[in-house]
Amino acid sequence: MTEAKQVAHTAGPWVAHHGWAGDGPCKKHPDWCEVTGGSFEDGSHLSINGHFGMANARLIAAAPDLLEAVRGFLLGCSSEKALAEIVGEDVIRDARAALSKAGAA
Repeated sequence: MTEAKQVAHTAGPWVAHHGWAGDGPCKKHPDWCEVTGGSFEDGSHLSINGHFGMANARLIAAAPDLLEAVRGFLLGCSSEKALAEIVGEDVIRDARAALSKAGAA
């Protein structure tokens, strides 16, 4: 199998939480969430916030872990043919498409 290229993204872990206004949760907009990661010290801090709800915030926060899981899934098998026999070619195609969408293909 070919090796996937590295993606230059903010290192995990990323954390999803309800957004804050001042010194407490934003009661006026309960769907306001924030995803944070990285660090201020090395300039890699990530902060995404908005009215996207906790379900979407959790999915965004899981992105680095999902990327590594898909990469490991594809690279962990010594034979793509053998892997296709187990999971099906459509699963491999979808996994490669997901890596491509993330810029990691």
